[in-house]
Amino acid sequence: MELIKVLPSETRFVYEGMKQCFCLDEIRDFDDFAKETEREEYTVYHICHNGVKVGFAGIWQLQGFAFLEHVAIYDEHRNKGFGTKTVQYLQTIYPRIVLEMEPPVQKDQIRRYGFYTRLGFVLNEGQYFQPPYRVNGNSVELKLMSYPKPLDDFEGTVKEIYKKVYGIAK
Repeated sequence: MELIKVLPSETRFVYEGMKQCFCLDEIRDFDDFAKETEREEYTVYHICHNGVKVGFAGIWQLQGFAFLEHVAIYDEHRNKGFGTKTVQYLQTIYPRIVLEMEPPVQKDQIRRYGFYTRLGFVLNEGQYFQPPYRVNGNSVELKLMSYPKPLDDFEGTVKEIYKKVYGIAK
């Protein structure tokens, strides 16, 4: 298992994978995504196993924590432990990680919540809405999970994510 930084020529490949793994309200338009990949604080990785690209991860290095914006394993490689190995590897690189997830209400959401909980993430209390990624897009009510402990400053963390990741002031 290794993470390999996505080259500019591979951005379209990763974006097509994002469209398969996330709904449109959870990803940027391609041009915006490509522009973000040029930012110093944002890195997109191929998740590779034995030279095969099995998924991707997009990570922002923010003030005091890494924000795991997207992580996904492609359909044909799911249920083989790659997601667990990827997150565990990221935990060795980034001592503090924050991510967004849907409130654990429906079956898939509860399963995803269990996945992150087993990996040491905790669900933070507090209201959080992911701002729209695109013009005429929708805000999405989500929760913030953090590793290895609850957030010390929920509102400050939200402000940092909004400012750096979404380009808005809260």
